[in-house]
Amino acid sequence: MEPRRLNIFIRSYNDFDHILPIIHFLHNKNFVELKIFGYSERYLSCHEHIEFLKNLGYEIKNFEDEYFGHISKKVLKLRNFINLYNPKLKNKYYRYLIIYLQKSFNIFLEKILSFNIKRFVSQDAPQSITLMDFLTENHFPNKYFIKYSNHYKRPIIAYLHGWYIFTDTEKQVSGTRGKNRVLKLLLRLLFEKKIRVYDKYILGPTQKTFWGLNKIESNRLIEIGIPRFTYEWINCFQKKDKYDKETKCRVAIFLSNKKFGVDLHKLTKLIKIISELKYVTLKIVPHTRQGLSSLNVEANNLQKFLTNDSSYRVVDWSDVCIAYGTSMISEMLIKKKPVIVPDFLHTKETIYTKEEVCYSSKSASDLIDNLTTYKPDTEKVNLFIKNHIYGGYDSYDHLMNKISKEIFS
Repeated sequence: MEPRRLNIFIRSYNDFDHILPIIHFLHNKNFVELKIFGYSERYLSCHEHIEFLKNLGYEIKNFEDEYFGHISKKVLKLRNFINLYNPKLKNKYYRYLIIYLQKSFNIFLEKILSFNIKRFVSQDAPQSITLMDFLTENHFPNKYFIKYSNHYKRPIIAYLHGWYIFTDTEKQVSGTRGKNRVLKLLLRLLFEKKIRVYDKYILGPTQKTFWGLNKIESNRLIEIGIPRFTYEWINCFQKKDKYDKETKCRVAIFLSNKKFGVDLHKLTKLIKIISELKYVTLKIVPHTRQGLSSLNVEANNLQKFLTNDSSYRVVDWSDVCIAYGTSMISEMLIKKKPVIVPDFLHTKETIYTKEEVCYSSKSASDLIDNLTTYKPDTEKVNLFIKNHIYGGYDSYDHLMNKISKEIFS
């Protein structure tokens, strides 16, 4: 029996984090042939991930370079340029008109480009399966992969892009997403006439009620676990660095996306207070995609605390972590790091504070008082890891075998 081809598409850093343990598990399995593609340019900065793939014997190929001709590449470049254009007009009606024309022309260009995707899917092996990250169903090029995969009866499955950690599943609190609601509704009515969905969604626990998935048929949503945060995967992928002992407390602050209702004034004030503590060595970790997420470090003289080190290296270095809107807290717990969540900075409750595996501070003074003294409840942390990271499975192999079974069933 010939192996089934598995086409894996990677778009960004988060995609790489979640799909790499699956690639590693399927590596050298005689029932599967792996083909790995990158699209957009964000994945190119994931040097450690790409190196790991190379060591396994895989090359990640840029899909556009492989399957788009000379003219298609120019059309794609024009489409991307138009997509990034943001008209600065005071009259909102003129702005709506420009955005409408912009969207209309882009859809026309995307339909032209979609013939490249149609050719790829139609010429692929009949038993092939495609994996792409979720919440991209109505974006280009994913929506056309779904369209043509459905047409040619090729399974197309979504894997995790991220793990939604908030207990409020109805909406996101955002300083930006609430704006232009009329425009967004209008564009949705005009352009998103057909909502496409993946055949199956391989998710982490508690994601069925996630605000972006709650309208999809529940039989498509498969909650399993989160391999990227398991002990086994972390020991396999991450490089271990040795750090000299310090007399000071090493504190790492992980910035989150401002769309989760973060009070930037309070955040800046907190960072300044911690940076001035004589018994602390501080590192500030920018958000993976949003960077400083509107935090003005220059005006507040905080540049010297910024680090470009990988998040996992900063976690290893730290004695205590301060985080509030990131699933990286799971990795901190796996590595037995005390985690303080400054709940006074944002308006969203997380699963971590709900299950009491982190310290929930209600003020800056409360956080400082517990900075060097807080110790997590080991029993609660272990239970959280078993239920949420391993999905209730007894071992890493059981978890990964379940994911493999869902992909190929």
